[in-house]
Amino acid sequence: MSLIKKTYWENEAYIVSYIHNSIKHEYIHLSKKYQTLYNMEATLNLEISKDTTINYESTIEDKIILTQLLDKLSKTQQKIIIGIFLKDYSVIQLGQKLGISRQSVNKTKNIALKKLRNELDGDTLWKMKY
Repeated sequence: MSLIKKTYWENEAYIVSYIHNSIKHEYIHLSKKYQTLYNMEATLNLEISKDTTINYESTIEDKIILTQLLDKLSKTQQKIIIGIFLKDYSVIQLGQKLGISRQSVNKTKNIALKKLRNELDGDTLWKMKY
């Protein structure tokens, strides 16, 4: 009788261990799959539209217009505009993150804003919408 009980508990421990390992491996598999999908979405260049720090409700047209406008800027200008206005970095924090001076961040920000203003002045879709 004790041999049967011992075998039963050994089998139960084996089953629990098997289930534990299966769940752990499935979690790892799904995490990798999710990360791959997330990286693929980032290639659409709409990652700023998923930013949770944005506190306004926008339509898909706004997101498309914003993406098109940001595409007109250089990579550094994009990083600065997104960092300051969408992610609420200070000019000093952004300068440290990008490895440039505070003055350079301000100068680049002002040039980018001027570019964006000029683009918006000529954009008829924006004028019709607003």
